[in-house]
Amino acid sequence: MFEQLNNREIAKKRLLVELAVVSAAQQGELVTIEEKHLNVENNTLLIEQALVNLTGDGIIVKETKGKRKRVVTIPSDIVNDLFTLLQGKNIN
Repeated sequence: MFEQLNNREIAKKRLLVELAVVSAAQQGELVTIEEKHLNVENNTLLIEQALVNLTGDGIIVKETKGKRKRVVTIPSDIVNDLFTLLQGKNIN
């Protein structure tokens, strides 16, 4: 049972690393990705928000630095795995 849990965690971490590499997204941007940001048909990801630490306010979700929205194309296998993960299902 613990081996299975560990394998799922490794798969999630692998996916996040792959996504970071192919999208060039920053850590704060990656952790705010939601299902609505994925376009499975076009294999694209909309990056429009990030976690930021504001003095006095703490950690909040805010528009990206410079309010720059961008759409990046990512491989279909990563899109599908990310979509599956965001729906709360296990990835392989």
